Amino acid sequence: MIDALFTTLASFAALLLVLALLLLIPGLSYPVVALAKLSQVPGGMTVLGTAIASGVLAASNLLLIFILRKLALTLSAVERAKLNERFLLKQSESLRAEYNRLHADRDGGQAAGSGEAVPLRAELEALQAAHTDVQGKLGKAEKARNTALANADALQSQAKGLEAEYDRLLAENDGLKRRLSRMDPSFQASHRPSDKKST
Repeated sequence: MIDALFTTLASFAALLLVLALLLLIPGLSYPVVALAKLSQVPGGMTVLGTAIASGVLAASNLLLIFILRKLALTLSAVERAKLNERFLLKQSESLRAEYNRLHADRDGGQAAGSGEAVPLRAELEALQAAHTDVQGKLGKAEKARNTALANADALQSQAKGLEAEYDRLLAENDGLKRRLSRMDPSFQASHRPSDKKST
């Protein structure tokens, strides 16, 4: 918000400066007419000169304020960057010292504890191999399970299809028996249409 205010003030100062310069340009007709009218008024030229000087000074002051504000912001950012740089430099030096201390401890500790590390490394490698083996078996078991589930779904849908086909064939058989009994009355007495479905 402050930057917007200073930008507006700088624009206003530049506008005042341009207007003051336009009054001083000899080729423009409006300033010439204004000067002619002011020259007829006693003390008019002095008032015009004072107004122009005041406008130029105000515009210059606003422009200087804007420039100084930007300079202060830039210097503040530079100081913050320098502080951050110093802090990061101290932090990196302390981390480097810690790193060197740990490596010195590790190099000295490796010679003393190298006998303990060999069995632990062998045990770690054995555990990693067992883990890899179990992961492989788990992957195969998951594939077999997914295949079995897919087969079960396929068999279930096939069974539903066969049941629907069986029901259709029973209905067709009953219909054929009815037609045959209408054509041959002796068939009706010996065979009755089935009312029950066997499942």
